[in-house]
Amino acid sequence: MENDFPSDFELYESQELNSSEPLDRLSELPDSVVHFIFSFLPMDYVVRTTILSKRWKDLWTFVPYIYFQPKEGELDKFTNFVNRTLMLWKGKKIQKFTIDFKDVYEPSSCTDLNLWVRFALEHEVEELDLDYFFVTLDDRYWMTQRLFSGSSIKKLRIMDCNMEVSGKIHWDQLKSLTINTVRWGQDEIDKVLSGSPQLEILIMYTSEKMSIHSGSLKKLFIHFDLHNHFGEEIDSALEIWTPNLQVLEISGRLYCKFFLQVNVPSLVEATLHFSTPGYDDLEMVMVRDFFQSIHHVEKLSLGSHFIKLSAMEKNDLPSPPLNLKRLSVDTYIGKDVLAGILNLLEISPDLSILEIMDLRSYEDGSEFFCRNVGGNFKSQLELRDSFNMRLKTVTITWYVDSTSMFSFIEFVLKNASKLEKMVIQAKPIDSHPPDLFFEIAQKLLRMPRSSPNAEVVLRRLYSEDDSSSIDYS
Repeated sequence: MENDFPSDFELYESQELNSSEPLDRLSELPDSVVHFIFSFLPMDYVVRTTILSKRWKDLWTFVPYIYFQPKEGELDKFTNFVNRTLMLWKGKKIQKFTIDFKDVYEPSSCTDLNLWVRFALEHEVEELDLDYFFVTLDDRYWMTQRLFSGSSIKKLRIMDCNMEVSGKIHWDQLKSLTINTVRWGQDEIDKVLSGSPQLEILIMYTSEKMSIHSGSLKKLFIHFDLHNHFGEEIDSALEIWTPNLQVLEISGRLYCKFFLQVNVPSLVEATLHFSTPGYDDLEMVMVRDFFQSIHHVEKLSLGSHFIKLSAMEKNDLPSPPLNLKRLSVDTYIGKDVLAGILNLLEISPDLSILEIMDLRSYEDGSEFFCRNVGGNFKSQLELRDSFNMRLKTVTITWYVDSTSMFSFIEFVLKNASKLEKMVIQAKPIDSHPPDLFFEIAQKLLRMPRSSPNAEVVLRRLYSEDDSSSIDYS
C-alpha cells in the first residue's frame, strides 16, 4: 500500500519560488508566531506548510508543538509518518506532545506508542496528551513505566489506558492531571498524589471508589460512573482531605449507595451534580454532615439529588448557617426541589444570588416528597411567611407548567426586601395557549413586593438565542 504521508516531506523540493515575485510576507513572520500557528494543526498539515514559504522549508522540524491525529483505517501509514517525523525533528524541547489515537488504536501499536512517549520525555515535554480508544478492557494500552518518571511534565492528559505503577512516581513539576476511564486502584491514586507535590488541578472520570489526600490540590473535578453489574448490595465512598482545595465538582450517576466525607477548609466553590438509586436516612445524614463541612463555601451548584435530600425537616438542617453568596440549581423543578431550595435559603442568611434552571418541570408526588416534605407546598411557604431574605438577584428558567413555581416566585417577591432584579425566563410548551405568556405577566403584576426598587423581567424563550422580554418595575 502506497504511503501518502512521507511524500509531504518532499513537497518543498518541487516548489521553487520565483525571486522576481512580490515580497513573501509569510517569510517575514517571526518563528514564534509561525510555531504558534502550527500549534493548532496536526503534523501532517504542518509538514505541508513547506510549500507556503521558502523560509518554512525546515521550520517545521523545530516546532515545539507536536500533534498527531490519524485517519480511520490508516494505522500503518500513520505509524510510518510519526516515526519519520520524529526522526527528522531537530528541536531541543517539546512544549506540547499530543497523540490522538482513538480512531485507529490496536494492541499491536503498544511498542510504537512506548517509543513515541519516550521520545517526548527525552525532549523534556511539558504538556503530554495521550488519547486512545479501546474495544475491551484487555485491549487497553498499558502506560509505559517510563512515563511515571517524567519530571518535566507540567500538564498530563491520559484517556482510555491501563495504569499499573511498579515503583514510585516522579512528576515533580506536574500542575494539572486529567484521567479518563483509566483502570487504576487506590494504590495508584496514592502514588500519583504523593509523587506530584505541585499538583493543583485533578480531573478524573472514574468508576472506582477512592480516598484523596493532597496538600497541593486547588481544583478537583470527579465524574463517576459506578455500576452495580450483578444486582448485589454495593457501597461506595469518596473521602476528600485537601486543606488547600478551592473548587470541588462531583458529577455522574452512581448505581449503588454512596457516602461522601470531606475535609476542605479552604473551599470556595462546590458543584454537586450526581445521583444515586434512591433516598434513605443515611444519605440525609450524609448531606447534613456535608453541609456542615462546607459551611464556609460562597458558591454552590446543586443537581436534583442533593437538593431533594435538602428538603428535610428543619431540625435536621446543618449548624452553623451556610456562608453562601451564590446558589445555582440545575434540575427538574418539582415541589421537593423547591422545598429544598427554601431550606437552603433559610440557612444561608447572606445569599444574594439565586439561579434556578429547570431542565424539565413536573409536579412531583413521589414517596420521598410525601414522607419528608409534606404534600402541600403552600403550607411550607406559610410557615416561612415572616422570613426576610437578602437576595439581590434571582434568575429563574422554567417550563411553564408548574403552579408550585408561581407560589415560589410570589414568596420571593414578598420576602426579599433587598431584591434588585428578578429575571424569569419562561419556556412554553406546544400545548400551551397563545396568550399564556400575557397571563403570566398579569400574575406577576398582581404579586406584592417587599422591595420597592425591584425590577422584574419576563422573557419568553423560544431557543437559547431567541427570546422576547417584557420588563416590569
